Parts: sequence; structure tokens; C-alpha cells
Amino acid sequence: MNEFAQLEANMMSYANSQARDKGQAPPFTVNVQVDGETVARAVNGAQQSSAARAFSPVPAGNPAMIGHVIDTAIEPTLATLRAKGIDYRGFLYAGLMLTPDGPKMLEYNIRFGDPEAQVVLPRLTSDLALHLHEAASGSISTQPTFSDDTVVCVVIAAEGYPEAPRTGDRIEGVEAARALDGVTVYGVGIAEADDGGWLTAGGRVI
Repeated sequence: MNEFAQLEANMMSYANSQARDKGQAPPFTVNVQVDGETVARAVNGAQQSSAARAFSPVPAGNPAMIGHVIDTAIEPTLATLRAKGIDYRGFLYAGLMLTPDGPKMLEYNIRFGDPEAQVVLPRLTSDLALHLHEAASGSISTQPTFSDDTVVCVVIAAEGYPEAPRTGDRIEGVEAARALDGVTVYGVGIAEADDGGWLTAGGRVI
């Protein structure tokens, strides 16, 4: 694990331990698309209790809370970028903690998060390519829309993850899982075995 990955793991572990100790909600995220000026709300959030599971929508992610995050965190960030001559277009992933004093920022990413993307994107009912094109073109005119479905993602990690993931272990049950109604299996850290089966080949496997 490199220093940045270790720092992120330590930060999220500390944040989760603090949340548990103080009876607070786990970390959650707000994803927005921006075109340099305009902010379009991408989703009311994805909530995670660790980097290995997430769900969407988030009950606490009501319009008032999302508006507060945009007004107090995201808009000032974009204003600072513009002041520095940076024309940022694309997605902003805001990682937050819901505290008794309101949402507090933990981190930013300029991409969808993992596993947040796996619960946000399946709920998207509008055209993702259109949203990306509008953001890149500097003119957002279409607001994203989402289904009312609840989506849950659970990550199956390799033995020893995250410090020293073990590779080469046989993976069983993938096809049986894929056959279940409403279940999608994403293979991430996997490799094909000589007999056509699947082996672990990374930290986050499925």
C-alpha cells in the first residue's frame, strides 16, 4: 500500500471510529457535476460505513442538507478555483461526515467514488453521456434524474486486504450470484484461471 492509500485508509478508519464513539452517522457523499460555473446536483448521496459497502439514497440527504453542502462547501471551492484561473469541469465527489453541528467535509475527489458509483449510477434514469458532454462543454442545462430504488453495494475483498492482499485464490459462486433477481456482480480485482474459472488478483475483488 502506498503512502496516499495508507493515509486515506487511516483517515476513513479514524472517521468511522469517531462516528461510532459519538453516535454520529457514518461518512456519506454528495456527487455534483459542474461546468465551471453551474452546479447540478448529481444525487442526494451515497452513504458508506466503510470503503467496503455503500447504499443510496441516503435518508439524511434531503434537499435542505444538500443545499447547505453546496452553498457552504462546493460553491466556495469552485469560486476559489475560478479565482486561481482554474476552469474545472466534471464531477466533484464530496466526502462528508454528518455531525451534530451539520455536515463536515472530509475529502474531495474529482471522480465518482468507489463503491459509491456502484450505488449511484444504477439509479440514474437520465443520460450520463449527455451530462458529461454538457459539463465538458461548459453549459449544463439538463438536471439528472434518479429512480426511487434503493441500491446496496458490498465489496468482497481479498484475504489480507488492504495491507497485503493475497492473490490466486479461487472465486466461487459468481454465476449463482448473477442469476439472482436484482443482483449485479462487478469483477474488479480478478483474473481468469487456466480452466476458465476466476482467481483473486487485487485487493477489492468483487
